Amino acid sequence: AINFYCYEGVLDILNGAHRLSDDDEDSPSNTQEVSTFSRLVAGAVAGTTACVACYPLDLVRTRITTQLDGKETYRGITDAFAKIIQNEGALGLYSGLGPTLMVAVPNFSISWVVYGSLKEYALEDE
Repeated sequence: AINFYCYEGVLDILNGAHRLSDDDEDSPSNTQEVSTFSRLVAGAVAGTTACVACYPLDLVRTRITTQLDGKETYRGITDAFAKIIQNEGALGLYSGLGPTLMVAVPNFSISWVVYGSLKEYALEDE
C-alpha cells in the first residue's frame, strides 16, 4: 500500500496531478504521457519510502527467527523492539538498512517502470 501511494504521489508531483485522471482519461485533450525517467524516479522514491517504513519490523522478524535454540535473546516482538532500542539506540532498528536499499531501490525502480509501461500499454488497447 505504501508503494502504490508513494509511486502515484511522486508521479503526480513530477507530471502534474491532472495526468491520466479517471475523469479525463479518454479525453482527446489529454495527451500527456509519463516518461520512463519519471517512472524510474517515482519507483525509487516509493521503494525507499516503503523500505524505511517497514525496515524495523523486518529487522525484528529476522532477529527473532534466527535465534539459536537455548540462546534466545528475545521473548517476542515487543521485547525485541525494547531490547534493540535499549542496547543499540533507536537507530539500531535501522542497522543494515544501507545494503538493503542498495538491492531494493534498483529492484523497485525497474519493477515500477515495467508496471507503468505495461499499464499504459494495456489502457491504450481498450
